Amino acid sequence: MVKKKVKEALSLAKKLEKIPEPKDKDIVRIYKEAKESVKRLQKILTSDLQNRKGSSQQKQPTRKMR
Repeated sequence: MVKKKVKEALSLAKKLEKIPEPKDKDIVRIYKEAKESVKRLQKILTSDLQNRKGSSQQKQPTRKMR
């Protein structure tokens, strides 16, 4: 699962690299595309961190107090 997330993040990063040099007309459009890509990357990475925290907590058994 981590490998899939990393590959997805890398593909989004490659898309950011392919954005052409902005012209006056294109600045707003390019900015919005880059901002959306950054949001997707952040969502991917934060969901991965949350999944890791949840899986480590599930592995630990809980004891009942008497």
